[in-house]
Amino acid sequence: MLRAEGHDQTARLLISAITSGQEFVALTDGDRARILAVLDDPPRALVELRAVLFGELNWRREGLAPT
Repeated sequence: MLRAEGHDQTARLLISAITSGQEFVALTDGDRARILAVLDDPPRALVELRAVLFGELNWRREGLAPT
């Protein structure tokens, strides 16, 4: 999905994390925004991911992010 929308760098980051077995991935704000953009109408398996990223985005926008 990310590559289809031209977000190759974010796609490579996630593919690398999956293939190396990483449980956690450090995402930039831009990565989060790109993932949310392609998950506008997510498949069932990705609904929870979208909800978590959306909640974090709102949390950051409200100024609650650590400085």
